Amino acid sequence: MNNKIKNGLEWVKAATKEGFIYVKWDGSKLAKECPICHDHIKGGNHYGGNCIWFASAYLRHGMGINNVKCACNGLLGGSSSYTMILVLPRRIAQAFINSKLGTGRFQLIRKKYRKILDENDIKPGDIIIYYKVLFFWHVAVYIGEEKIIDCASKSGGVTERSWDLPYKCKVALRYIG
Repeated sequence: MNNKIKNGLEWVKAATKEGFIYVKWDGSKLAKECPICHDHIKGGNHYGGNCIWFASAYLRHGMGINNVKCACNGLLGGSSSYTMILVLPRRIAQAFINSKLGTGRFQLIRKKYRKILDENDIKPGDIIIYYKVLFFWHVAVYIGEEKIIDCASKSGGVTERSWDLPYKCKVALRYIG
């Protein structure tokens, strides 16, 4: 595991502790800005977007990947971007990810025919993307031992929990350098 991923995992685990600034980023309220760098969050008028912005902040503040913004409509753009990486052919989906996050920095982890990923497919530090049918539903950071850390609307902030959510995990993004 490289240092950026180690640092990111330490940061994301600290995010669940009392006193850390993201604990105050209540997932049940619409975030207006990143509580660390104060990037203004653009786009999105729903409460569920906090999971995307938290995953973006994990990359920027936790791993130190500065070209990723905490705001600007989240990690890959609007919610249709997430559906695209599920349904497009792998080569095109990977090219789309490269255009958003930088060439050769992230690898798309996806099985053929949109099958569900299992614990053998993902590694700690991966950003896992959940879908409900074909629509993007949730984003979380996988920390290992079948656990995730996320900022979800229903939990009211940043929490650690089982990765076995009622949605299907079909895609992951892995930092490769």
